[in-house]
Order: sequence, then structure tokens, then C-alpha cells
Amino acid sequence: MNDLEMIKKCAEKMGYDVSTDIHGVVFFRTDGTKQPERHDYDPLHDDAQAMALVKKMQLTICCNWGAADSHKWEAYGENNKSIFNKDLNRAIVECVAKLP
Repeated sequence: MNDLEMIKKCAEKMGYDVSTDIHGVVFFRTDGTKQPERHDYDPLHDDAQAMALVKKMQLTICCNWGAADSHKWEAYGENNKSIFNKDLNRAIVECVAKLP
């Protein structure tokens, strides 16, 4: 699964409609009463968006410390499948994308 596919899955789980336009893939949040509002969505690079995923999906985050340059973040959710990565946001996004 590539980065864009993972971001799309995360956007859907956060309640965004995923669409495409001349600028590429866009994400819209709708509440049923207003016009859709376009949002930039990239939890791989936006810490607040990644933390929103942690909270909404009730993930558990741990850091497995090794040597100074070998520690990895661990993210896991309801399926208890652990995702390990040196980049915390990437571990979160990959974990959410793989949740049922």
C-alpha cells in the first residue's frame, strides 16, 4: 500500500469524502447541512492530524528503545497488529490504514 492509499484510508476513517479534481486528490468534510469544505489532509507530515487519528481510533503508542539510532515507534489498535517505524506519524498512518 503506497502513501496516498494509506492517507485516503485514514481520511475516510476521519469522515472525509475522498475525491479528485484538476489539482489531484482532495478531501472534503461534509456535515450534511453545509457545502463541502476542502481540506488539506496529510497526517504523514501534520502532527495534529496524526494525533487526531490516535485519539479517534484509540491507538496505543509505545516506543521500543534500542541503541540511540535504532529505536522504533509502535502503534497498534483494535486488531492488535503492531506497526513499527522510526517515524511516529508513519507508524500511526499505516496502523490506521490497516485497521478493519
